[in-house]
Amino acid sequence: MKIGFPVFKEDKLDSIIMSPSFHSCDHFGVYDTVSKGVKFFSVMQVLKESEGIIEFLLGEHITQVISPTCHQMAGKFFTDNGIGIYRAESEMAKDNIDKLLNSELELFDSVSAIQKSSCSSDCSSCSSDCSTEQDAGYMQEVVVI
Repeated sequence: MKIGFPVFKEDKLDSIIMSPSFHSCDHFGVYDTVSKGVKFFSVMQVLKESEGIIEFLLGEHITQVISPTCHQMAGKFFTDNGIGIYRAESEMAKDNIDKLLNSELELFDSVSAIQKSSCSSDCSSCSSDCSTEQDAGYMQEVVVI
């Protein structure tokens, strides 16, 4: 299994501090549970070399992500692509990875994503193609991944 998480910079696994969200990170960390290793990918590099962040995550075979917050649009992208989103409990990536592997982290649901999100659902001021207005039912239901 591969676990993705947002980080500010590359570091040793025991020292990695997570970014508050995928929206504000400079790098993606990817932890491989088989090799027990971590790789880092620059967001700028990912955006230049792949079709998008979701395509990158799927291409890296990431099935779970850990983040302190989950914005509404990110939650929709992740869930639509079968990627589980777990709420970080610590700023340290290793602590969160260990908790996930011990089934101690909670999944984000749509209600908690709204509460933590800075997305105003005012699509006229957003440059994303998430179509929140068209997908309003997504956020009205409690969707557990």
